[in-house]
Amino acid sequence: MAVSFYNEMFELLAGGKQQARVHYREFCRWLERQSSELMAAKREEAEMIFRRVGITFAVYGDKDENGRSTERTIPFDLIPRIIPAHEWQLMECGLRQRVTALNMFIRDIYHDQEIVKAGVIPPEQIYNNVRYRPEMLGIDVPRNIYAHIAGIDVVRAGEGDYYVLEDNLCVPSGVSYMLENRKMTMRLFPELFAQNRVAPVAHYPDLRRHAAQRGAAGRERSDRGGSDSRHVQLGLLRARLPGQEDGRGAGGGAGSVREERPPLHAHHAGPRNAWT
Repeated sequence: MAVSFYNEMFELLAGGKQQARVHYREFCRWLERQSSELMAAKREEAEMIFRRVGITFAVYGDKDENGRSTERTIPFDLIPRIIPAHEWQLMECGLRQRVTALNMFIRDIYHDQEIVKAGVIPPEQIYNNVRYRPEMLGIDVPRNIYAHIAGIDVVRAGEGDYYVLEDNLCVPSGVSYMLENRKMTMRLFPELFAQNRVAPVAHYPDLRRHAAQRGAAGRERSDRGGSDSRHVQLGLLRARLPGQEDGRGAGGGAGSVREERPPLHAHHAGPRNAWT
């Protein structure tokens, strides 16, 4: 049975009517006050700034007249995807668990290979894989962490369930898109960030440095403490922008994290919804 489309912003009521989901209601009220001309101008402004600053990505396989890969500006959506705080917390726990399992899988492949002996995975799928490195057999790595950064592509469908599309462990990239999208959203719609609780993303470089420190041999903990080196970067989710669980602060801001590619500085206390 095919999985149906999930409407992020509106829920279907009896009689075929729609209403904005609780965490989108304040944003929808704000959006109704914006003219189509203004939104079009904001989109053009974002495109112009991205091109001027050079925030683009190469489209491999799409060549220009000189045979070079064409450049496109990073994907950017004026309309945010807002994830309620309680949903984000659950997803974050699941993704941490998933990345832990992936690291355990890689360790097993280069050590006891119990998953192969049990017949769960055919040995040829391991040994014939171009990325399999027999030189790593029996070699221990600090904290048993092989993938320090994981790009987990997540989609939403059906009744709103989240599905993992794929796991990217081989040098996941695109964090700059997330950071620049957030900066652009704050530039275009600062009022949304002033009115809503949005989780920050600007501290991502600190998280990444902390992950590298914790993964260093002989380093038990960094000075900062906090999250460990299994930091999760979300790809398809694009941006992390929390608001309020009660729907009053389901703030907006087109901060989408795209490609490999999504939070704002908040001074308010309380749960924040994730915007992507």
